[in-house]
Amino acid sequence: MSAANSRIERFINNLRQNLTDGNYYEGHQELRAIAIRLVKQKKHSRAIQLLYLGALELCQYNQWGSVADLASFMINIYVEEKLPVTDDNKERVYGILEKLSQATEYYPRVYEAAIQWTIKEQEGGGVGDSQMHHFIGCLQRNKGRYKEAEQHFLVGTSESPQALGGMLFDWAVRTGRQPDYGLFVARGVLKYLAIGWYDA
Repeated sequence: MSAANSRIERFINNLRQNLTDGNYYEGHQELRAIAIRLVKQKKHSRAIQLLYLGALELCQYNQWGSVADLASFMINIYVEEKLPVTDDNKERVYGILEKLSQATEYYPRVYEAAIQWTIKEQEGGGVGDSQMHHFIGCLQRNKGRYKEAEQHFLVGTSESPQALGGMLFDWAVRTGRQPDYGLFVARGVLKYLAIGWYDA
């Protein structure tokens, strides 16, 4: 294990001890202060790793406000350092979002920041990374947030139309005993036509 990784592990162990003792705020603030120091020292990769691991630890204690804060800090480093939209960088975001999705108060703040990062790093602007939109759409669907999921599926991947279709069926079923399936089918088709995605 490298010296840098050893230090990260020590910081995380300190956080775990604080969390075990119920010192959630202290643990969060201590880790955040260390991350700020690492950023000032231009050790951005270490700061990102610390924030990511720290956020996952806090998830285990349902400290969603602290999780959102650390995740937002991590994404801000992505933005400030103009980090590319790679699988590794996205996987950290996905790992946090998957756990944070149950916290409706904080979840949008993080996924919106993540989408904005991908927009800034995308040539010509656009709507952001399609894979991230699809991932968020699936999370929203699983939580029954159909309207929110729809917006992400519409700008997602080639797999998104099928996911959207399944979701619209579920949505129709939930509306009552005799749902108007055609209305929901039309909803999906017309919206894809409106944005010019004719291959959907």
